[in-house]
Amino acid sequence: MEVIIALFIAYWLIVNVIIPFVKNFVIPAAAIIFWVVLAIAGLYAFAMSLRALCKAFEKNKDPWADYIDSSPHAIHGAKRGYFFGPGLKQMQAIWGDSFNYLSDEIHEVELIKIKAVKRYAGIFVFLTWNMWVYLFYFAASCSIFTLGFAWTLIFCAGLSLILALGASVFFICFSVLWLADRGVLFFRAVQSRCPACKRVSVVPLFECPSCGQLHENLTPGSYGIFRVKCSCGESLPLTAFNGRSKLNAFCPFCREPLAAGAASQFGIQIIGSVSSGKTTFLAAFCHEYKKFLKR
Repeated sequence: MEVIIALFIAYWLIVNVIIPFVKNFVIPAAAIIFWVVLAIAGLYAFAMSLRALCKAFEKNKDPWADYIDSSPHAIHGAKRGYFFGPGLKQMQAIWGDSFNYLSDEIHEVELIKIKAVKRYAGIFVFLTWNMWVYLFYFAASCSIFTLGFAWTLIFCAGLSLILALGASVFFICFSVLWLADRGVLFFRAVQSRCPACKRVSVVPLFECPSCGQLHENLTPGSYGIFRVKCSCGESLPLTAFNGRSKLNAFCPFCREPLAAGAASQFGIQIIGSVSSGKTTFLAAFCHEYKKFLKR
């Protein structure tokens, strides 16, 4: 009989006290605690990821610091354009260092845990302290491993997207400028025929006015859009719009000086038999033409 009464009381307590208490208080409180803990973990992971990204960006803020230009056409003393290699290298370094620094954050949390445990080592009354320390370490590590890596992935992907958009705009403008420069040369029929080797070049060698160094392919490219620096530090124009034709031009094949680097040249054939006076006619024409120019 006593067993039946005890079972009845237990049943009554479960149905009328425990279940309503769990349903009305424990579950809502647990849900609130869960979302609060999740929000704190998310903010903590956000802060750690942002810190790792900032450290990685600070380390790799100069994209040309460790960049090795292996191009056979590299210009001594000139930096390769950001979107022609250094930018991609910088982004790869930021991705790798961001995740490495995030992993270091876990090691820092572990050091905090070790110091906190050693601080109260051997004291029986603080055994529960260690439990909270390990619980904090577990929660912090999980938030960094999961939410932290997710935040870092989002940050790096967003930064890469910005770089990709910037590169797209840059290459569109660069292509328009390059085509405009070549279009001017094409529609003006600009070409240079070497008086020595008789070969034709569209973009000859141009001489630096400061040091005399000869530069080939002095057009918009990976080392400059409007201007490029010579090894002596002189800034040289790269287009037909900003003074490239004012530089001294040389044949790219035999390096013979040319009369002009951006002129439309015309060939006039003088036809005649042997000893008919072709050379005499040409000499007379040059003499009369110079007199005409002086007038």
